Amino acid sequence: MKIDYDKEVDALYIQLLDDPVSETEEISDGIVVDFTADKKVRGLEILNVTKRLDILPGVKELVGTQSKAA
Repeated sequence: MKIDYDKEVDALYIQLLDDPVSETEEISDGIVVDFTADKKVRGLEILNVTKRLDILPGVKELVGTQSKAA
């Protein structure tokens, strides 16, 4: 698992698998799920994450210490 935070766009990406993204679905406003070709969850992107800090424990510390994602 890999977690990246992009401060410039205030987006958090949680990558679960290294497989390429085959399909992307916005499951809620500003919450996007990437799927592999065999429909496994590859990753999850949360936009405007600092406004949603209550949804994930530990995110406040992460966004405060991480720099722009690669």
